[in-house]
Amino acid sequence: MEKIAIIFDTNVFGSTDHYNFRNSVLSYAINTLASYDNIDLFMPSIVLEEIKVHIKKHIKEELSQMKTRYIKDYIPQNALEYYYKKNLKEINDFIEENKIIIIDCNEFTNLKKVNEWYFQEKYPFEERKKEEFPDAMIISSIENYFEKQKYEVVNVISFDKGFNKAAKEYLKYNIYDNLGDVLKLYLLYDTEILKTIKKYIIGTKILENQNNYNINEISENDTIDVTLENADITNIEIIGIENNRYDVYIRYDIDMVGEIIVLDSQMSHYSNYEKGYLFEYYKTTDKLNLKRQTMFVSCYFNENNAGIYDYEIIEKNNINMDEYLNCMDDIEY
Repeated sequence: MEKIAIIFDTNVFGSTDHYNFRNSVLSYAINTLASYDNIDLFMPSIVLEEIKVHIKKHIKEELSQMKTRYIKDYIPQNALEYYYKKNLKEINDFIEENKIIIIDCNEFTNLKKVNEWYFQEKYPFEERKKEEFPDAMIISSIENYFEKQKYEVVNVISFDKGFNKAAKEYLKYNIYDNLGDVLKLYLLYDTEILKTIKKYIIGTKILENQNNYNINEISENDTIDVTLENADITNIEIIGIENNRYDVYIRYDIDMVGEIIVLDSQMSHYSNYEKGYLFEYYKTTDKLNLKRQTMFVSCYFNENNAGIYDYEIIEKNNINMDEYLNCMDDIEY
């Protein structure tokens, strides 16, 4: 059995699911890849440090947004430190659970070669872009690290076009700009199965079932009248296969109309403020277009793969209303 290495760039974690290491498509996908005995997962140390910087930046931005609204009085003084430490623990747990190997860029970067790339304006330093030093160090570290390793296949995943252009110039490995393409290599499923699953999801209107959404944060005495007009699948990937069960990640947009009432609170995975503190602050609208929603569904095929006989919703995201609140009207009591 050939030995395989998969290396992740920073943007894979940020672009895919905004640094969600708990219940995102990325976390499920990496769990699947880590389960293979012949696959090892890698993260350059600069990638890990960049992730930490980005997470702290996002937490600061969210806290700043919260201070401009009603809930500023409920933000503890140590909120930044508390949520940053909480997220660091999630990152470390994620790395440990998936046995991700950290490539030390301080040890494996060839600084002489990186400087040559810079002064000769070679990739990734076209026009001597100093901000590309981290990418150059990552590429150099990968090159030097794997010269001393015995892997038949080495795959590098990055969504950065500039990084990939430089990586293809200097590395003799496979460079991918799509996580789904790497999953397909090792899950070994027929693409017709994916078409069958998509047709089934559309036909059964799984995404349009309003019972799957927790958007109305109102009292038990209020009447809810919400209709989902439309659901458009923007991406669908198989992220796990076990016997006749296919675990599927779906990203989609929905149009919702009716009496839509939401609590003005922070819903992202960085924060966990108690809803009870904010019960009086509601906003309303009669129409919303919610983009980039996600859901994980297990579809069960019969033994000869002729069709799907059942499904189970494994995980659905909490709808982050933050980007919609400013266009909604206040409810006055």
